[in-house]
Amino acid sequence: MKKQTKRFFILVFGIILLASQAFSYAEYTVEFTDEEIEYIRNRGPVKLGYIDGMAPLQYVDHEGNPIGITYEILEEIEASTGLSFEYETLDINDDNDFDKYDMISGFSSAYLQNEDILSEPYLHVPVVFFINKKIQVENLNDLDNRIYAYVHENHYLKFPNSILYPTREASLQAVNNGEADFGFGNIYTVNFYIMQDDLRYINMIPSSFPDRDYRFLYPKEDRLLKSIIDKAIIGMDKDTLDAIMIKGSMIRPGIKEFSIHEVFKAFQVHISLFLLVVIFLIGYYILKLR
Repeated sequence: MKKQTKRFFILVFGIILLASQAFSYAEYTVEFTDEEIEYIRNRGPVKLGYIDGMAPLQYVDHEGNPIGITYEILEEIEASTGLSFEYETLDINDDNDFDKYDMISGFSSAYLQNEDILSEPYLHVPVVFFINKKIQVENLNDLDNRIYAYVHENHYLKFPNSILYPTREASLQAVNNGEADFGFGNIYTVNFYIMQDDLRYINMIPSSFPDRDYRFLYPKEDRLLKSIIDKAIIGMDKDTLDAIMIKGSMIRPGIKEFSIHEVFKAFQVHISLFLLVVIFLIGYYILKLR
């Protein structure tokens, strides 16, 4: 009996240990030059423009705090470099003064302009085609007379009949409701809003477009900042990125996360009564066996 109890506790401990390792970030080191180390030491917070409306890649919660995969990547960059970030939420459709920021997150080389300075990619995401279920097409030429729902990041795709929407969520809702016919977007964001908003009248189809890369934009040239960020991005191993993807994708806007303590506090009477009933039934069963 003692051996079985000992084995049980060893098994439980092993499971807990494996679970904790599965969701922890892998440790890695980034090597910097003396010049970069001095830059980090003397540098104040990096002012970062955080583009909203790209869940689960990057967005803000109901309190206006930045969350998502990009935020988790920035947290990891802070930990591995010693830099710190000062966040300011951006609406990409507004007239923004990009020059007041040191970095802006969520840009892609797909809409790169000649003078833009971008970091190494921190994420590659497949692009999918989404279309209202009532629409039947065999190739892209069949879409010329259809209404294309696009957002700022897809401005490089041209179709005769197009409507610009402020966010990817708005464009998906338009296609779902029949106000527009089709659109393109990264698979994470499209799938996120289809599930969250229960968009039942959309088909999501793989596209032949290359994967979209996501990078940081530097409105002002800063050689050392770019070099430090690039090293941190390149230095992230697969285990670290996997953990970031899991953590960044699990958060949902407007949903409060409750701890076990908070749940028990709210339902302590119900839980206590339930436990008493269970104890009584177990005791009754044991007495009956005797």
